[in-house]
Amino acid sequence: MVSRRSVRNFIDRPLDPKVRTAIESKCAVLAQSLAGQECRIVPVFRSMGGKIGSYGVIRNAQCWLVLVYRDSDVFSAVNAGMVMENMVLWLTSQGLGTCWVGGTFSRSDVSKYVAVRENDKIAAMVAAGEAAGRDSLLSGIMKSAIGSRHRKKFEELFKTEVDSPFRPALEMMCLAPSSYNSQPWRGIESPAGVMNFYTSMNNSSGFLNLGIALSHFTYFAPKGTWRVVEGAPLYKGAVYALSWISG
Repeated sequence: MVSRRSVRNFIDRPLDPKVRTAIESKCAVLAQSLAGQECRIVPVFRSMGGKIGSYGVIRNAQCWLVLVYRDSDVFSAVNAGMVMENMVLWLTSQGLGTCWVGGTFSRSDVSKYVAVRENDKIAAMVAAGEAAGRDSLLSGIMKSAIGSRHRKKFEELFKTEVDSPFRPALEMMCLAPSSYNSQPWRGIESPAGVMNFYTSMNNSSGFLNLGIALSHFTYFAPKGTWRVVEGAPLYKGAVYALSWISG
């Protein structure tokens, strides 16, 4: 999580067959992060061109992971974000570079390579492959313009006790990627080991981005379970999603 950076410039060659097989196997046995939800990751091993989406230019990516989820409620997007970021972290552990792609890419073009069922939604894609070194000048300029290296302070995102057992996990959330580096996730600690989560973007993108960050949280959080808590505290400018109950 600490070392992972978005990669937009890849080596222009197909992935090693063993790596490709490992990715296909991983996608075939996905574990859902939230009970009752359904998402899948479809690997597409081919070039999709240069400019994909609204955030940067992807160069030479030969592997695209397409995130598709069954759109049933707001938790569908949260679960999808968690599952895909788990995949991104696994790819990073395998030495591959990755980059989340959302925004304005053409869903209709991508659907040529992915079977989409009724109520399915193509949420985002991740470009993956061997990093080619430094990003292009254009990509660097776009990073600077959007502020991808500037993140909100912990205190802007979370309201916790100084010695909170959740702090290590919340600090890892601060490292998570998000669309336009918006970091829409928020959190309030309640008594008795409860951490409540919110998003400042009340749409599918906001809940997807929350899920991405919650993937980081679950790696370091005290043992517990996800639950929707009636009467959860309000967070000004954000909508409640769900809570982690320790124990």
